[in-house]
Amino acid sequence: MGPFRRSDGRAEARQQTRVLMGWDRGFLYLACDCTDHDIRGHYQNRDDPLYLEEVFEAFLDTDADGRDYLELEVSPNGQTFDAWFSGRRSGRRLDWNPPLQLAVQVTGTLNDSSDSDTGWTVELALPLDSLPGRVRRPAAGVRWRANFFRIDKSGRGGEASSWQATPSGDFHDPAARAVIEFTDQGERP
Repeated sequence: MGPFRRSDGRAEARQQTRVLMGWDRGFLYLACDCTDHDIRGHYQNRDDPLYLEEVFEAFLDTDADGRDYLELEVSPNGQTFDAWFSGRRSGRRLDWNPPLQLAVQVTGTLNDSSDSDTGWTVELALPLDSLPGRVRRPAAGVRWRANFFRIDKSGRGGEASSWQATPSGDFHDPAARAVIEFTDQGERP
């Protein structure tokens, strides 16, 4: 998926993000590769407000109804924020804490602006049995709605970028989520 563009869609992001997504019978897999010349992340606890710092975010509407959705965030220092919403910015449930399998790799030095870094990557496995709300489990032909975001605090003021443009400026806007369709291409029993 890509290239990431500034969230308003007007130009490509200064520092790119690439996202890959896959699935099998038990897990949804997400991977992202973030170019970043000054990697930062200070929060230390699950569900801290990671969106105030550098972060990768996934918004997943698992039944494509435009209402309830999941928000997953991962910071460069391996912290996570996970929430389930029953509607746009409403009914937020922070008690949804899926048993994520997570790996984050930083190529550079975290929280050291005196040098130049290369970037950071995230690999995440989300157990499908942990998904709340109405879920259409991945299978060939099943459609979800999704968007992926990146908040980069490098440089003057930083930059918000996304896979799909978000003209409203609200990452939670369901109109900014694209339809994704699962295929069985590459599926393994």
